[in-house]
Amino acid sequence: MLIDELVSRGHVDPSAVESLQNNQQHLGKAIEVALVDGGLVEEEVLLGLMSELYDIPFKHLTPDDLDNELAATLPKKLMLGFCVYPLQRTDEGVVLLATIDPFDVTAADVFHQITGRQVEYVLVVRSEILAAIEGKLVGASSFGLLVEQVPEPDEWDGLGTILESQVLSENSSPIIKLVNSIFREAIRTGASDIHVEPLETSFRIRYRIDGLLRVIAELPKRAQKTCTSRIKIIAEIDISDTRRAQDGRIAIRTSTDKVNMRVSTVPTPFGEKIVIRILDQSTTQMGLRQLGFSPRDLEALQIHLAANTGMILITGPTGSGKTSTLYASLKLKNDPSLNIVTVEDPIEYQVPGITQVQVNNQAGLSFSSALRAFLRQDPDVIMVGEIRDLTTAETAVQAAQSGHLVLSTLHTNSAPSTLSRMILLGIEPHQIGGALLCVIAQRLVRKICPECIEETPLKREHQVLLDLAAEQIKPEKLFTGKGCEACEGTGYKGRTGLYEILSMTSAIRLQIVLDSTEEALWEVARREGMRTLLEDGIEKVEQGITTMDEVLRVLTIRRRASSPKAPEETEVSSVVSPEPSPVVVQDVMTKNVVTVHPLASSRETMNLLLRRGISGCPVVNEKGRVIGLISFSDLATSVIAHTPQAATKTVRDVMSSKQVISVKPTDTLEVAAEKLVRHKVRRLVVLHEENLVGILTPYDLIPRPHST
Repeated sequence: MLIDELVSRGHVDPSAVESLQNNQQHLGKAIEVALVDGGLVEEEVLLGLMSELYDIPFKHLTPDDLDNELAATLPKKLMLGFCVYPLQRTDEGVVLLATIDPFDVTAADVFHQITGRQVEYVLVVRSEILAAIEGKLVGASSFGLLVEQVPEPDEWDGLGTILESQVLSENSSPIIKLVNSIFREAIRTGASDIHVEPLETSFRIRYRIDGLLRVIAELPKRAQKTCTSRIKIIAEIDISDTRRAQDGRIAIRTSTDKVNMRVSTVPTPFGEKIVIRILDQSTTQMGLRQLGFSPRDLEALQIHLAANTGMILITGPTGSGKTSTLYASLKLKNDPSLNIVTVEDPIEYQVPGITQVQVNNQAGLSFSSALRAFLRQDPDVIMVGEIRDLTTAETAVQAAQSGHLVLSTLHTNSAPSTLSRMILLGIEPHQIGGALLCVIAQRLVRKICPECIEETPLKREHQVLLDLAAEQIKPEKLFTGKGCEACEGTGYKGRTGLYEILSMTSAIRLQIVLDSTEEALWEVARREGMRTLLEDGIEKVEQGITTMDEVLRVLTIRRRASSPKAPEETEVSSVVSPEPSPVVVQDVMTKNVVTVHPLASSRETMNLLLRRGISGCPVVNEKGRVIGLISFSDLATSVIAHTPQAATKTVRDVMSSKQVISVKPTDTLEVAAEKLVRHKVRRLVVLHEENLVGILTPYDLIPRPHST
């Protein structure tokens, strides 16, 4: 019946069936098995037809289907011989057995005798059964079973470390299987990071899936040390050193691809915590279309990338997908006719045809020094992993203005705030306007699972937030994922990007020079057609790509200005003149502030102050926080002294004013004057929510004559 059906449906040639039936060498082997072994019919087609004709379940195995506890009691040779694997036991005394041959009564009798249970077959392809037998399908639910097989390390308790030979010995093979299973399960679930975290009485495995951490297993403390040592060994990290942070790399060959991992260890009170970043090589193969750009934004970005000179900045917090956008942009530019060079820290993905340089601060190879070296190597396109300080920013701007296309990243929250951040770093407004092509702000949101998507109403809390938003926009339709087997009950599967592209226009260039505050730039950018992250997010909500929860999770709502006064209030104010508002710090402060990084050279800083005609400036670290002030008097001794030690002095080494005396933009001038006198300082930094927005000096407090 089965063979006839295969022939009638055209899955196999009748002459091939007749040839096999007449061939004596296939005696003792079922004809359907011979057809699969001979490559005459696909195994999955055969098993699917068996399932249809004989009403036997057919499925693809996942780690959660396996009964590894029962399998541990069965002889491995027996499972290999019959090509079977136990899946689950029911309360009715039945064990489900994965098989490729549901007519094998001998196997059913044997496993009935061993387990004491009735056997029911489930059809599974041979490769998946063999993977289960070899331990290659061990999933999160089986981590605990592997830990139980790890021998008690009593002899190791008195040692500070575990010897490599002990971890690699036959007695330790369960720990090797455990670590391999942790890696395989992470790759199977599409995790971007693995966290191996020591707790007081146990250790925990967490995966970052679609941007959020998920607890996979909490395992007994007894196996923590061996698990940690195994990971450090294959990452080529010193297992005897447990008191300092270390880094390493792991390469795993899967059945379809090679997966690279970056390993970082740090000591904690309960042991070493290990975070493993899984570097998905498919990221470098993705084009801009696959990242989630709308047609309008994609067209704008492609126009900017077609330029031969200028700078494109990609901004956003850590984990917002900036690296993916950089590599997708480089892929678009990657051509044998162009010399493309990158400086990265670290190099996460190797891209054929591109010269990639790894930052090595100990060897004196920083972002800025690599950039200067690149300019002598005839580059067409330069990619800088991140702009962290003034020196790198200045060199990148110079490269963009001298005939090179520069791509880089910066940590800011929106596209307009990037322009303000560049000025706070110390770049002149006219240089920014002349170098920048565009700024791309981005975030990553989870996509709704297509298998369980459904329409949903707008939540009350979302309504309140959107009412406050400056964009004044609301979605007409909303969707959510109710959770299913395909998305493991989360309602989400995969991620996409939200984007905000600010293209430099003449109006924006003029605004940078006149008023570079984020609020002013935002208003002009909106008038020039910039679509915000919130607007892009709501468009993707209406398209059923993501949810309102996700958009508001990754975005901070920019609140609109307070509503205009009512007519009654306007009439009263026209009759009774209000008291004049007091002059405050933001009315008189110097807004264009030169800053330096604490690791900047003291000699270069002195030259910077001379060029700008100022006697001092704030010192700002890579997080944008003011940590002190530097003045001519601080730099004098270091610069004048002609000694090797003086030549290597940094701003951090010589600055004397590490106490930051600050005022708020809304403070009155009386408050500012009192601070200048009380602290005996010549300048105050003006901070708004810990961000530097200006400098106030005694000169700023002198009243200016009113123009007539």
